[in-house]
Amino acid sequence: MSTLGDDEVGLILDWVDDPYARKSLSLVCKQWLRVEGLTRLSIRVLDLDSFRGFIPRFPNLVTFECSRRITDDDLRFLAQTCPKIEALNLNLKPPRENSDEFDQPCDDVGDDGLCALAIGCRKLSKVLLRRRKNIGDVGVVSLINLASTLTNLDLGWCNLITDQALAAIGEQMYCLEELNMAECGPKITDIGGVAIATIQTLKRLNFSWLINVSDPTLFALAENCQKLVAVDFTGCELITGAGIRAFSNHTCLETLVFPSCYNIGVHDLENVVLGCRSLRCVVLDKRLKTWLTPMMQEYISIFCSLYWR
Repeated sequence: MSTLGDDEVGLILDWVDDPYARKSLSLVCKQWLRVEGLTRLSIRVLDLDSFRGFIPRFPNLVTFECSRRITDDDLRFLAQTCPKIEALNLNLKPPRENSDEFDQPCDDVGDDGLCALAIGCRKLSKVLLRRRKNIGDVGVVSLINLASTLTNLDLGWCNLITDQALAAIGEQMYCLEELNMAECGPKITDIGGVAIATIQTLKRLNFSWLINVSDPTLFALAENCQKLVAVDFTGCELITGAGIRAFSNHTCLETLVFPSCYNIGVHDLENVVLGCRSLRCVVLDKRLKTWLTPMMQEYISIFCSLYWR
């Protein structure tokens, strides 16, 4: 084994994708341990207690995932140690049932850590921060200013975010394809929604349970975001049939989700299904089912699948 150079060992490791197999190979000798670390492109961290001890072994990481609490200092250290990261998945695990864990103050990543990440990792294309409750406008704006090539951004359940962050996203994001703002709270309104509608590359959008988003946002999205494939407006109670009908002439939309929207009627549904020929799936509030005759349901099902929630 000692006759193999680093390049040869690296070529061998390039053929091994299974993380357990790579770990076994790294135990062959110190050289294999070192080269395995240098060629590792992705990692999922489950234990942050020893994080700073092992992460320097992987300076060329492209993908980093952690679903546990992580501090600003940890994220700053990560950005300094692994500047080539392109995909960061920090989506926090959902709380246990009946747990108030996520309502308690905690030392979890916030704006300072996100700013440090944006400064240190300049090739970010995917950033997932779902349920990171300390993330607010300052961190998001810093990220947007320094990572204009983002294609996927998940800020679901980050309820410190306001229209200010959405305005920055709309102004700076020229490549964004997927955006999740689900359950970010009442501080997001049509001002932010209309700002997001300026992103012409947008393909997937989740605005569920944004209770102050209404028809003006839908009008702007339907007119400007011609590449939209899927939108979720679950729980946006201010939306009316006029907003849904705005998508009747859309040419790319395949999935439209709007349960718990109580101002939408049967004729609005019929209008959008018959008008938007690309539509393949519609998710509706189950209360609307009582107003749809079996004949009407069968007729609509010719054009797209109906699901009730």
